[in-house]
Amino acid sequence: MRAILSVRISSPLPADELVRRMNARAADFAAVPGLVQKSFGLDPLSGDICGIYIFETRAALEAYRASPLATSIPAAYAATQIRREIFDLVNLVQN
Repeated sequence: MRAILSVRISSPLPADELVRRMNARAADFAAVPGLVQKSFGLDPLSGDICGIYIFETRAALEAYRASPLATSIPAAYAATQIRREIFDLVNLVQN
């Protein structure tokens, strides 16, 4: 079963710098084994950023969470707060 990882990050960095850093790291995420899709988001009100990841399996998600790429996220975005949630993907609607 596919799995979703949702990560929300608070950071004192300005939005343009956060977006620059997200874009600079996109190729690294594209190479993650078992990662089907990753989307970045920016909340214009709070300045928080998020990552929504869809993995082929929960095992692939857990392998990613233990990886150097995943553990580098707090420093990469100067995170002051991180919230992570994991879900089983039960339905996928595509247009």
